[in-house]
Amino acid sequence: MVNGIIYAVGGWSRATVEAYDPATDTWTTKASMPTARSGLAVGVVNGILYATGGSGDPTAGTTVEAYDPATDTWTTKASMPTARWAHGVGVVNGILYAVGGSPGGASMGAYDPATDTWTTKTPMSTARWGLGVGVLADLLYAAGGVGSSRMVEAYDPSTDVWTTNPPMPTARGELAAAVVDGTLYAVGGANQESFLATVEAYDPIANTWTTKAPMPTARVELAAAAVSGRLYAVGGIDGLNYERVATLEAYDPATDTWTTKASMPTARCQLAVGVLNGILYAIGGSDGQGGPVATVEAYDPASDTWTTKAPMPTARWGLGVGVVNGILYAVGGANNESFLTTVEAYDPATDTWTTKASMPTYRSELAVGTVNGALYALGGANTEGPLSTVEAYDPATDTWRTKASMPTGRNGVAAGVQGGRLFAVGGFDADYRPLATLEVY
Repeated sequence: MVNGIIYAVGGWSRATVEAYDPATDTWTTKASMPTARSGLAVGVVNGILYATGGSGDPTAGTTVEAYDPATDTWTTKASMPTARWAHGVGVVNGILYAVGGSPGGASMGAYDPATDTWTTKTPMSTARWGLGVGVLADLLYAAGGVGSSRMVEAYDPSTDVWTTNPPMPTARGELAAAVVDGTLYAVGGANQESFLATVEAYDPIANTWTTKAPMPTARVELAAAAVSGRLYAVGGIDGLNYERVATLEAYDPATDTWTTKASMPTARCQLAVGVLNGILYAIGGSDGQGGPVATVEAYDPASDTWTTKAPMPTARWGLGVGVVNGILYAVGGANNESFLTTVEAYDPATDTWTTKASMPTYRSELAVGTVNGALYALGGANTEGPLSTVEAYDPATDTWRTKASMPTGRNGVAAGVQGGRLFAVGGFDADYRPLATLEVY
């Protein structure tokens, strides 16, 4: 895209260039590329569009041609050192990076338009083609592709270093996650053998996982939240009697110890939790009879007591909860009849609920996180199976927008937010296999 205009370039040995103007919903044919090719990748630097690589004639794999929309003309630029097609391109601070592809493998080259020169950079750890490339906060992310469909690596141009988000040590789904003092904790869940008490901590700065003291109660379909430097694990189904529990256990990272706290008034699984003003709210879920509940109960860590609050308008399980500007939002889920798109907002000041704009995609067993005042709904499942869908809700306008999908579709996923980034961890795939996957948005 250049100046709000979308350009479709080449494809299947074509040199065709067509421009789409969203303001008028019209297409215009532009000057053709000098070299017809498919499998190319395009990046934009300072209003100039650069078409790199591709397949076609023998030289297409290294070809670089630049298009100036102001003059509708093309110029040939310095060829890439490495031939590649089905590769990815990203632009960071005025430099264009060409990544992977075939036969490029794991290699990466950097192009400086100011000097019309290429420099070879540190390769990815994994060779792949058909990958996706995106740029966020001056980091270049290479996701998926043929050769490593679940791999996500982040490249920092300032250090010329690639980083892979490592998987959890223990693959699992229907776990819970929370962030305490900059560390992401993955708690409980299940694999194909058993329910788990496992606790593993991810440090985003060191990019490492550490095993921590297990929960006293192994369980699945629980919820977790952080309050005042402690992690609280709430409800779920236990691994001993396979019953819904009201259990509340608190973890202190400073001592790596767990303490049992006052139980919830209502035993339930597949609930969600949110924290407002130091109070933990346990929302919805499935009760001992297997039905959805609208129950809302509030826990005060200072007094170790629970209080019953106004129920949600819509009873449901497998929902997600996020907090924005002092309001708690309950998103999606399911009842015993259908998956839901329902969004309802709770104001603790008045103990009242309000219905909000529905989520575009109906689903349950999703995860929710809040970044910069927007609420993000990740993954989950519906009648189509596990989802990679990501949708963002803006409370200020009461509107939803579709965002870039996760590389890995999954339900029973957990999420946490740290440093303006959203971490999606674990879950189950379409064959109900537990995942150790960690992906960062």
